Parts: sequence; C-alpha cells; structure tokens
Amino acid sequence: MPETLHRIYIKIESIIAEFKPDVMALEAVFYAQNVRSAIRLGAVRGVVMLAARSSEVPVFEHAATEIKLAVAGFGRASKESVQKMVKVALGLKEVPTPNDAADALAAAICHLNTAKLREKISSSVGKRMSVK
Repeated sequence: MPETLHRIYIKIESIIAEFKPDVMALEAVFYAQNVRSAIRLGAVRGVVMLAARSSEVPVFEHAATEIKLAVAGFGRASKESVQKMVKVALGLKEVPTPNDAADALAAAICHLNTAKLREKISSSVGKRMSVK
C-alpha cells in the first residue's frame, strides 16, 4: 500500500504541475459498506489532498447528493443520469469513461456552480453591508 500511495502522490503532483488548477473538488465520503475499502479510500484521499496542499491548491469537498443535485437536478439521481448530464453539460460526444472520470467531472461542475453562487451571495451581502 505505501508504494501505491506514493505513486498516486507523484501522479497527482505531476497532473497539478501540468494543468495548474486553481482548486480541487472532491466528493466527500460519508459512508462505506466495506471497512477495508473505506480505509484504503481514506488513505488515497489523504494523499490526493496532501499533493494538492503541497502545491498550494485549495481542496473543496462536496457531498454526493450536492453533486447530483448540481449536475442532474436531483440529489438522488442515478449514476447513469449524472453521467448523461456531464456529457450534455460539457458538450461531449460520449459519456466519460471510466465511471470515475464522470464522477470527477461532476464534482468539478458542482464546485464551479456553487462557487459562482457563493460569489454572488458574498457580493450581494457586501453591497448591503456597504450601504448601511
């Protein structure tokens, strides 16, 4: 496992160096049926977050229901519905594969949409505060 985590860290660092993202959006994990899988997923998530932090890329987490709502319009949407909406939203010819790629793109779309909303709210609150 340590070698795998190290390879993931190096790959994420490489991707960050190549694409220079402003932020990283991840799906927040809150439930896992298999304890062993949950522990491995937690380790991988930690390595990914560490690579982002080491490169000074802020990390934002969004709940699965929040991502589904932002992309498909329904917080309990099926994986297939989310994949189709990612395809439509990004103007792709095919549904992204593997499934994890569609999930990652959905998290990015969600973050972009919620960031715009947070910015509008912040701007609106700031304007009201300066009027008083």
